[in-house]
Amino acid sequence: MTEAGPIAELNMADTKPLSFFQKTVTLISWSLASTLFLTVGWSFMRPDDPQGAVSLLSRSGGAVMFLQALVLATGAAVIVALMTGRYIAEVGTFSAALGLMVVSLRGDSAAALIVSYAEATHQYERNLALNLALESVAWFVVIVLSMIASAMAIRFVRPGGIGIDEVESKERAFAVFHSAAYDMPVLGKRLFAARGESQTTSSEGLRHMLAATLVGLLAIAVLSAGLSTRTITHGQACFIVAAGMMFATYVANRVSPVRSLLWSLLAVPQVAIIGLVWAALRPVESQLPAILPSSHYLRILPIQYIAVGTAAVIVSSWYFNLPDMEGRGEAGASRRRDSSARPSA
Repeated sequence: MTEAGPIAELNMADTKPLSFFQKTVTLISWSLASTLFLTVGWSFMRPDDPQGAVSLLSRSGGAVMFLQALVLATGAAVIVALMTGRYIAEVGTFSAALGLMVVSLRGDSAAALIVSYAEATHQYERNLALNLALESVAWFVVIVLSMIASAMAIRFVRPGGIGIDEVESKERAFAVFHSAAYDMPVLGKRLFAARGESQTTSSEGLRHMLAATLVGLLAIAVLSAGLSTRTITHGQACFIVAAGMMFATYVANRVSPVRSLLWSLLAVPQVAIIGLVWAALRPVESQLPAILPSSHYLRILPIQYIAVGTAAVIVSSWYFNLPDMEGRGEAGASRRRDSSARPSA
Protein backbone atom coordinates (compact mmCIF):
# COMPACT_ATOMS: atom_id res chain seq x y z
CA MET A 1 0.00 0.00 0.00
CA THR A 2 1.42 3.39 -0.92
CA GLU A 3 1.88 6.12 1.65
CA ALA A 4 -0.72 8.39 0.08
CA GLY A 5 -3.46 5.77 0.44
CA PRO A 6 -3.62 5.41 4.24
CA ILE A 7 -2.81 9.07 4.72
CA ALA A 8 -5.84 9.97 2.65
CA GLU A 9 -7.86 7.59 4.82
CA LEU A 10 -6.65 9.42 7.90
CA ASN A 11 -7.80 12.73 6.47
CA MET A 12 -11.22 11.20 5.89
CA ALA A 13 -11.20 9.98 9.50
CA ASP A 14 -10.55 13.53 10.70
CA THR A 15 -13.77 14.83 9.21
CA LYS A 16 -16.03 11.84 9.92
CA PRO A 17 -18.74 13.03 12.34
CA LEU A 18 -19.57 11.03 15.44
CA SER A 19 -22.76 9.04 15.52
CA PHE A 20 -25.49 9.78 18.04
CA PHE A 21 -24.43 6.74 20.07
CA GLN A 22 -20.78 7.84 20.10
CA LYS A 23 -21.71 11.34 21.20
CA THR A 24 -23.91 9.97 23.97
CA VAL A 25 -21.20 7.64 25.29
CA THR A 26 -18.67 10.47 25.16
CA LEU A 27 -20.88 12.84 27.16
CA ILE A 28 -21.61 10.10 29.70
CA SER A 29 -17.89 9.40 30.13
CA TRP A 30 -17.11 13.08 30.68
CA SER A 31 -19.97 13.38 33.17
CA LEU A 32 -18.62 10.36 35.02
CA ALA A 33 -15.12 11.85 35.21
CA SER A 34 -16.45 15.21 36.43
CA THR A 35 -18.61 13.50 39.06
CA LEU A 36 -15.62 11.54 40.36
CA PHE A 37 -13.63 14.74 40.81
CA LEU A 38 -16.49 16.67 42.39
CA THR A 39 -17.14 13.91 44.94
CA VAL A 40 -14.12 11.70 45.58
CA GLY A 41 -11.65 14.33 44.34
CA TRP A 42 -13.11 17.13 46.43
CA SER A 43 -12.80 15.03 49.60
CA PHE A 44 -8.99 15.18 49.44
CA MET A 45 -8.43 18.29 47.29
CA ARG A 46 -10.56 20.78 49.20
CA PRO A 47 -8.55 23.48 50.98
CA ASP A 48 -8.15 23.52 54.77
CA ASP A 49 -9.92 26.88 54.83
CA PRO A 50 -13.54 26.45 53.65
CA GLN A 51 -13.15 29.75 51.80
CA GLY A 52 -9.78 28.83 50.29
CA ALA A 53 -8.70 28.01 46.76
CA VAL A 54 -7.89 24.55 45.40
CA SER A 55 -4.10 24.50 45.51
CA LEU A 56 -1.26 22.44 46.90
CA LEU A 57 -0.40 25.55 48.95
CA SER A 58 -3.79 25.78 50.63
CA ARG A 59 -3.93 22.28 52.09
CA SER A 60 -1.76 20.59 54.70
CA GLY A 61 -0.13 17.50 53.27
CA GLY A 62 0.11 18.85 49.75
CA ALA A 63 2.27 15.92 48.63
CA VAL A 64 -0.41 13.42 49.64
CA MET A 65 -3.05 15.51 47.88
CA PHE A 66 -0.92 15.50 44.73
CA LEU A 67 -0.53 11.71 44.74
CA GLN A 68 -4.25 11.19 45.31
CA ALA A 69 -5.12 13.59 42.50
CA LEU A 70 -2.64 11.80 40.24
CA VAL A 71 -4.26 8.41 40.89
CA LEU A 72 -7.76 9.81 40.36
CA ALA A 73 -6.83 11.65 37.14
CA THR A 74 -5.05 8.69 35.55
CA GLY A 75 -7.86 6.35 36.58
CA ALA A 76 -10.50 8.64 35.07
CA ALA A 77 -8.44 9.03 31.89
CA VAL A 78 -8.12 5.26 31.47
CA ILE A 79 -11.84 4.65 32.04
CA VAL A 80 -12.85 7.31 29.53
CA ALA A 81 -10.23 6.17 27.01
CA LEU A 82 -11.56 2.61 27.17
CA MET A 83 -15.11 3.90 26.66
CA THR A 84 -14.56 6.35 23.80
CA GLY A 85 -10.85 6.50 22.97
CA ARG A 86 -11.11 4.45 19.81
CA TYR A 87 -12.83 7.25 17.88
CA ILE A 88 -11.90 10.49 19.68
CA ALA A 89 -8.26 11.50 20.04
CA GLU A 90 -7.12 12.52 23.54
CA VAL A 91 -10.54 12.04 25.09
CA GLY A 92 -8.92 10.47 28.18
CA THR A 93 -6.52 13.37 28.67
CA PHE A 94 -9.38 15.80 28.18
CA SER A 95 -11.42 14.08 30.89
CA ALA A 96 -8.54 14.41 33.38
CA ALA A 97 -8.18 18.11 32.55
CA LEU A 98 -11.95 18.60 32.77
CA GLY A 99 -12.04 16.96 36.19
CA LEU A 100 -9.24 19.14 37.54
CA MET A 101 -10.95 22.23 36.16
CA VAL A 102 -14.37 21.54 37.68
CA VAL A 103 -12.94 20.71 41.11
CA SER A 104 -11.00 24.01 41.06
CA LEU A 105 -14.27 25.88 40.51
CA ARG A 106 -15.65 24.48 43.74
CA GLY A 107 -13.05 26.38 45.75
CA ASP A 108 -12.32 30.09 45.76
CA SER A 109 -10.35 31.95 43.09
CA ALA A 110 -6.69 32.97 43.22
CA ALA A 111 -7.80 35.91 45.36
CA ALA A 112 -7.94 33.59 48.39
CA LEU A 113 -4.26 32.66 48.01
CA ILE A 114 -3.29 36.29 47.47
CA VAL A 115 -5.12 37.36 50.63
CA SER A 116 -3.49 34.64 52.73
CA TYR A 117 -0.01 35.59 51.53
CA ALA A 118 -0.67 39.34 51.78
CA GLU A 119 -1.64 38.94 55.44
CA ALA A 120 1.82 37.58 56.18
CA THR A 121 3.78 40.30 54.38
CA HIS A 122 3.06 43.15 51.99
CA GLN A 123 5.93 42.00 49.73
CA TYR A 124 4.33 38.63 49.08
CA GLU A 125 4.25 38.45 45.30
CA ARG A 126 7.74 37.06 44.70
CA ASN A 127 7.38 34.06 47.02
CA LEU A 128 3.82 33.37 45.95
CA ALA A 129 4.65 33.51 42.24
CA LEU A 130 7.61 31.14 42.54
CA ASN A 131 5.59 28.67 44.61
CA LEU A 132 2.78 28.78 42.06
CA ALA A 133 5.27 28.17 39.23
CA LEU A 134 6.46 24.99 40.97
CA GLU A 135 2.87 23.91 41.54
CA SER A 136 2.16 24.35 37.82
CA VAL A 137 4.85 21.76 37.10
CA ALA A 138 3.19 19.33 39.50
CA TRP A 139 -0.22 19.64 37.85
CA PHE A 140 1.30 19.17 34.41
CA VAL A 141 2.89 15.93 35.61
CA VAL A 142 -0.65 14.77 36.38
CA ILE A 143 -1.71 15.63 32.82
CA VAL A 144 1.29 13.90 31.22
CA LEU A 145 0.84 10.68 33.19
CA SER A 146 -2.90 10.72 32.43
CA MET A 147 -2.07 11.12 28.74
CA ILE A 148 0.33 8.17 28.81
CA ALA A 149 -2.08 6.01 30.79
CA SER A 150 -4.98 6.67 28.42
CA ALA A 151 -2.78 5.95 25.39
CA MET A 152 -1.69 2.65 26.95
CA ALA A 153 -5.34 1.80 27.55
CA ILE A 154 -6.12 2.37 23.86
CA ARG A 155 -3.15 0.23 22.90
CA PHE A 156 -4.38 -2.50 25.23
CA VAL A 157 -7.63 -2.55 23.29
CA ARG A 158 -5.67 -2.68 20.04
CA PRO A 159 -2.32 -4.49 20.55
CA GLY A 160 0.51 -3.79 18.13
CA GLY A 161 2.28 -0.79 16.69
CA ILE A 162 0.90 2.06 14.66
CA GLY A 163 2.53 1.60 11.30
CA ILE A 164 0.79 3.63 8.59
CA ASP A 165 -0.14 0.52 6.59
CA GLU A 166 -1.47 -1.33 9.66
CA VAL A 167 -4.48 0.80 10.55
CA GLU A 168 -7.65 -1.24 10.98
CA SER A 169 -10.28 1.45 10.50
CA LYS A 170 -10.69 5.18 10.02
CA GLU A 171 -11.97 5.60 13.56
CA ARG A 172 -9.04 3.66 15.01
CA ALA A 173 -6.59 5.57 12.83
CA PHE A 174 -7.83 8.91 14.14
CA ALA A 175 -7.45 7.93 17.78
CA VAL A 176 -4.07 6.27 17.34
CA PHE A 177 -2.27 8.61 14.97
CA HIS A 178 -3.31 11.75 16.78
CA SER A 179 -2.49 10.60 20.30
CA ALA A 180 0.07 12.96 21.81
CA ALA A 181 1.73 10.10 23.71
CA TYR A 182 2.68 8.36 20.45
CA ASP A 183 4.44 11.54 19.32
CA MET A 184 6.70 11.70 22.39
CA PRO A 185 10.40 11.51 21.48
CA VAL A 186 11.99 8.21 22.58
CA LEU A 187 9.04 7.21 24.81
CA GLY A 188 6.68 7.05 21.85
CA LYS A 189 8.80 4.34 20.24
CA ARG A 190 9.62 2.44 23.44
CA LEU A 191 6.18 2.44 25.04
CA PHE A 192 3.93 2.38 21.99
CA ALA A 193 6.10 1.09 19.13
CA ALA A 194 5.45 4.29 17.21
CA ARG A 195 7.08 4.44 13.78
CA GLY A 196 9.52 7.25 13.08
CA GLU A 197 7.65 8.34 9.94
CA SER A 198 4.49 8.84 11.99
CA GLN A 199 6.13 11.20 14.52
CA THR A 200 6.83 14.92 14.43
CA THR A 201 10.52 15.74 14.06
CA SER A 202 12.13 17.42 17.07
CA SER A 203 12.90 20.59 15.12
CA GLU A 204 9.30 20.96 13.94
CA GLY A 205 7.99 20.24 17.43
CA LEU A 206 10.27 22.73 19.15
CA ARG A 207 9.37 25.47 16.67
CA HIS A 208 5.71 24.75 17.27
CA MET A 209 6.11 24.77 21.07
CA LEU A 210 8.04 28.04 21.01
CA ALA A 211 5.43 29.72 18.81
CA ALA A 212 2.55 28.47 21.00
CA THR A 213 4.32 29.63 24.17
CA LEU A 214 5.04 33.14 22.89
CA VAL A 215 1.56 33.62 21.43
CA GLY A 216 -0.04 32.20 24.59
CA LEU A 217 1.86 34.61 26.84
CA LEU A 218 0.99 37.58 24.65
CA ALA A 219 -2.65 36.56 24.34
CA ILE A 220 -3.07 36.24 28.11
CA ALA A 221 -1.40 39.61 28.62
CA VAL A 222 -3.69 41.27 26.07
CA LEU A 223 -6.86 39.63 27.38
CA SER A 224 -5.91 40.63 30.94
CA ALA A 225 -5.43 44.30 30.07
CA GLY A 226 -7.61 46.56 32.20
CA LEU A 227 -8.22 43.97 34.94
CA SER A 228 -5.74 45.38 37.46
CA THR A 229 -8.39 46.86 39.75
CA ARG A 230 -11.14 44.30 39.15
CA THR A 231 -12.14 41.44 41.41
CA ILE A 232 -10.61 38.07 40.52
CA THR A 233 -13.20 35.49 39.43
CA HIS A 234 -13.09 31.92 38.13
CA GLY A 235 -14.91 32.83 34.93
CA GLN A 236 -12.45 35.57 34.15
CA ALA A 237 -9.40 33.38 34.78
CA CYS A 238 -10.71 30.36 32.85
CA PHE A 239 -11.80 32.43 29.85
CA ILE A 240 -8.42 34.14 29.57
CA VAL A 241 -6.49 30.85 29.66
CA ALA A 242 -8.89 29.04 27.32
CA ALA A 243 -9.03 31.81 24.73
CA GLY A 244 -5.29 32.45 24.93
CA MET A 245 -4.28 28.80 24.45
CA MET A 246 -6.82 28.14 21.70
CA PHE A 247 -5.48 31.08 19.75
CA ALA A 248 -1.89 30.04 20.48
CA THR A 249 -2.55 26.50 19.23
CA TYR A 250 -4.16 27.79 16.05
CA VAL A 251 -1.27 30.16 15.27
CA ALA A 252 1.42 27.61 16.13
CA ASN A 253 -0.10 25.06 13.77
CA ARG A 254 0.09 27.61 10.98
CA VAL A 255 3.69 28.52 11.81
CA SER A 256 4.96 24.96 12.28
CA PRO A 257 2.44 22.16 11.61
CA VAL A 258 2.85 19.01 13.69
CA ARG A 259 1.40 15.49 13.69
CA SER A 260 -0.21 15.63 17.13
CA LEU A 261 -1.10 18.13 19.82
CA LEU A 262 1.80 17.03 22.09
CA TRP A 263 3.82 20.13 21.28
CA SER A 264 0.90 22.46 21.94
CA LEU A 265 0.34 20.71 25.27
CA LEU A 266 4.00 21.25 26.18
CA ALA A 267 3.46 24.98 25.70
CA VAL A 268 0.83 25.08 28.46
CA PRO A 269 3.23 24.70 31.43
CA GLN A 270 5.72 26.97 29.67
CA VAL A 271 3.14 29.75 29.59
CA ALA A 272 2.33 29.24 33.27
CA ILE A 273 5.94 29.05 34.45
CA ILE A 274 7.26 31.96 32.39
CA GLY A 275 4.29 34.14 33.31
CA LEU A 276 4.63 33.40 37.02
CA VAL A 277 8.41 33.84 37.03
CA TRP A 278 7.90 37.19 35.33
CA ALA A 279 5.41 38.06 38.07
CA ALA A 280 8.08 37.27 40.65
CA LEU A 281 10.72 39.43 38.95
CA ARG A 282 8.71 42.50 37.92
CA PRO A 283 8.51 45.53 40.25
CA VAL A 284 5.52 45.68 42.60
CA GLU A 285 3.01 48.45 41.93
CA SER A 286 2.75 50.21 45.29
CA GLN A 287 -0.46 52.10 44.41
CA LEU A 288 -2.49 48.88 44.24
CA PRO A 289 -4.12 47.38 47.35
CA ALA A 290 -2.15 44.48 48.81
CA ILE A 291 -4.87 42.00 47.85
CA LEU A 292 -4.59 42.88 44.14
CA PRO A 293 -1.48 41.53 42.38
CA SER A 294 0.76 43.68 40.21
CA SER A 295 0.97 40.97 37.57
CA HIS A 296 -2.02 39.61 35.67
CA TYR A 297 -0.40 36.17 35.66
CA LEU A 298 -1.04 35.87 39.41
CA ARG A 299 -4.79 36.10 38.88
CA ILE A 300 -4.95 32.49 37.65
CA LEU A 301 -4.53 29.38 39.80
CA PRO A 302 -1.86 26.85 38.68
CA ILE A 303 -4.46 24.09 38.43
CA GLN A 304 -6.46 26.32 36.08
CA TYR A 305 -3.42 27.24 33.99
CA ILE A 306 -2.78 23.55 33.36
CA ALA A 307 -6.28 22.07 33.32
CA VAL A 308 -8.02 24.80 31.31
CA GLY A 309 -5.01 25.25 29.04
CA THR A 310 -4.85 21.50 28.32
CA ALA A 311 -8.58 21.29 27.65
CA ALA A 312 -8.38 24.31 25.33
CA VAL A 313 -5.54 22.78 23.30
CA ILE A 314 -7.44 19.51 22.88
CA VAL A 315 -10.67 21.26 21.91
CA SER A 316 -8.68 23.31 19.39
CA SER A 317 -7.44 20.13 17.72
CA TRP A 318 -11.04 18.92 17.41
CA TYR A 319 -12.60 22.21 16.38
CA PHE A 320 -9.99 23.48 13.93
CA ASN A 321 -9.35 19.97 12.55
CA LEU A 322 -5.63 20.62 12.96
CA PRO A 323 -4.21 17.14 12.35
CA ASP A 324 -3.66 17.11 8.58
CA MET A 325 -1.41 14.13 8.05
CA GLU A 326 -1.00 14.63 4.32
CA GLY A 327 0.58 18.05 4.72
CA ARG A 328 2.78 17.39 7.77
CA GLY A 329 6.51 16.83 7.98
CA GLU A 330 9.14 16.13 5.35
CA ALA A 331 6.97 13.57 3.53
CA GLY A 332 4.21 16.13 3.11
CA ALA A 333 6.67 18.74 1.86
CA SER A 334 8.06 16.23 -0.65
CA ARG A 335 4.56 15.44 -1.94
CA ARG A 336 3.78 19.14 -2.31
CA ARG A 337 6.98 19.68 -4.32
CA ASP A 338 6.17 16.68 -6.52
CA SER A 339 2.63 17.84 -7.17
CA SER A 340 3.76 21.36 -8.01
CA ALA A 341 6.32 19.97 -10.46
CA ARG A 342 3.72 18.02 -12.43
CA PRO A 343 2.26 19.79 -15.48
CA SER A 344 -1.34 20.83 -15.06
CA ALA A 345 -3.96 19.10 -17.19
